[in-house]
Amino acid sequence: MQWSRPAAILVLALSARLVAGQSRLLPELPKLTVADLRPEVRGQVQKAYDLARAHPRDAEASGKLGMLLDLYNRPDDASACYQRAHQLAPGSFKWMYYLGSLQAKLGKHDQAVETLRAALSLRPD
Repeated sequence: MQWSRPAAILVLALSARLVAGQSRLLPELPKLTVADLRPEVRGQVQKAYDLARAHPRDAEASGKLGMLLDLYNRPDDASACYQRAHQLAPGSFKWMYYLGSLQAKLGKHDQAVETLRAALSLRPD
């Protein structure tokens, strides 16, 4: 099949617009300050934050930042990171699992059930 030049340009423009629209739906990384963290963990969180900012389309970087924020009792920021990681890697079970676990820990049981069901649909085992 041979494309005409105007049709190819139209397809490329629509594709670019779709990608741009998807990136707008992506939750922002939280605006972090590490000054209130214990000195022994400050550098660890800052390093993960810097990595996630340097690689904004990397699900692992966002998710690992979320894990640290979850560990150091920053649930809202952790939740945003888990959601971001899931959107970047929608087939990954772990980010939905971590988000659902966090929601359950916070007493958001209805949300946790929905999130964990979604995680199980990705990996029923």
